[in-house]
Amino acid sequence: MYYRAIAAGEQGGNLEVVLTQMAEHIGKGVATEKQIKGALTYPFIVGLVAI
Repeated sequence: MYYRAIAAGEQGGNLEVVLTQMAEHIGKGVATEKQIKGALTYPFIVGLVAI
């Protein structure tokens, strides 16, 4: 996926735009992952204590 996007950006002369969009997309994924981990931490601990 990333390879094709970079290749298209190079061919179209928009490499900077493509790389910026990719960085934003990856950043949003990392933020979402942190939110999910944070939301699951408390229930996980409660489950461990209940056992």
